[in-house]
Amino acid sequence: MKLFKTLLGLFGGGLLAAGLPAQTAIALSEEDLLVKFAQVSVFVLTDEAGDYVTTQADFPNDGLGNIDLLQVFFNEDDARELGDQVRRVNADFRENGFVSVASLATVHLSAAEPRDTPLKIVFVPQEEDLAAAQALDPNFGAGENNAASIVPLFGVQNADGDFIGLPFGDSGELVIGMFFSNSDAVSVVGMVNQARPEFQAQVGVISLGNFTRLMLSSDDAAFERVMFLQNEDVVNSNQRLVDQ
Repeated sequence: MKLFKTLLGLFGGGLLAAGLPAQTAIALSEEDLLVKFAQVSVFVLTDEAGDYVTTQADFPNDGLGNIDLLQVFFNEDDARELGDQVRRVNADFRENGFVSVASLATVHLSAAEPRDTPLKIVFVPQEEDLAAAQALDPNFGAGENNAASIVPLFGVQNADGDFIGLPFGDSGELVIGMFFSNSDAVSVVGMVNQARPEFQAQVGVISLGNFTRLMLSSDDAAFERVMFLQNEDVVNSNQRLVDQ
């Protein structure tokens, strides 16, 4: 089954024939992926110099020895909860520690940089979104050891289970919206089904890790249309932290 499918989309309360242009497609490059990741805000703990606040660990049987663990959150409140815990036991962080906003591209690149102690990313999805993903797919994240494999992405699917694209913004450009928030995806599905019940639209889920692997390996031109979408609360937190 193809991951994406050409369809009729919603536009201005009406209908618009929306198809992907015929073209010779190749898999997205790492650089293409980073451009999309740069639009995704994440939250981390940093010190006064702006360096990541990490914890050191040595997991048996991974062959890495000591590693620095960086917890990366997809909403500010979860990051602040960790910050409060660290402040209770770390006097330096209590005085000079911050919750900071970064892009998913930045932390992705940081993990790949050569370091004396390797940096390992630990993604922390919102509990309600992880629970929603597991309700949609009881096997979601099972047996995976990749940090991004437990980060759910929600999209609009048709009755056949294909993720579908919808016109976006004033231009009506066809976009494959992948939501970090289940509630946002549920809202869009509701609008689709209200306008075109025959679509039988539903919320589908795939992990960020699996979706990323598909984007880098598939020659499906629809991947160029993917847009990662975060909810309004995250966007507002991002702007407020940047303005500080």
